[in-house]
Amino acid sequence: MTSALAFHQVAAGYRNKVVLNDLTFDVPEGEMTAVIGPNGSGKTTLLRVATAFIEPVAGSVSVFGRQAALLPSVERAGLVGVVPQNVETPVDFTVEEIVMTGRTASLSRWRRPSVADRSIVERAMDYTDTAGMKNRPFAALSGGEKQRVVIAMVLAQQPRMILMDEATSHLDMNHRLEVMEIVERLNKEEGVTVVMVSHDLNLAAEFCRRLLLLDRGRLAADGTPAEVLTETILAETYRCDVRVQTNPTDGSLLVKPVRRT
Repeated sequence: MTSALAFHQVAAGYRNKVVLNDLTFDVPEGEMTAVIGPNGSGKTTLLRVATAFIEPVAGSVSVFGRQAALLPSVERAGLVGVVPQNVETPVDFTVEEIVMTGRTASLSRWRRPSVADRSIVERAMDYTDTAGMKNRPFAALSGGEKQRVVIAMVLAQQPRMILMDEATSHLDMNHRLEVMEIVERLNKEEGVTVVMVSHDLNLAAEFCRRLLLLDRGRLAADGTPAEVLTETILAETYRCDVRVQTNPTDGSLLVKPVRRT
């Protein structure tokens, strides 16, 4: 199976501070994986290395078999789309204009969007149920609506992999579920690889078949939710007692910290 994202003995960080240490893992194409771990464990740094925003000081990173740092920006945009926590625009763009920016990498500096470009944008908005708001100002949308538009923008890139950086952290539970169901459908129906960073262990366990648990820049555990979300592993990683329960209705795992008395 083709590897969508591969880290091999990667060390990376900022200035003189190394955040990731000897990090090795492989995400096969078509997988939906969550990167979890406490604050400061290196989750966001991992995504920045994956997108070549940060170059590793040791080791190698590949995206679909290509060295990430050597990928031209246009090719990278066709392979990887990023859904951040927030998107703010200095200009009052409409929803349709925001989604159209997903086609930027495929357009030359002077070429206007073609019929094909507009068709791709319309399909992305239909998929995310944002077509009905295409003329609304992006700034006027709710948090959940904005994230759906951002996903539509990323879809307009037509990437083979989507990286999500705490993309649901500021949403209420209804909109969080709405966004995750769209991403899950993309993974199952379109075969898009998804790597999501999340603080929400329960959400990660519900939607992802594989979890990568980071602890101080190293891989503490790698496996299914049942293999990674054990009370022993989580207590060692998060430095607190936890209880892991199984939902009798659907078999999903529920993680709760134990109150300190």
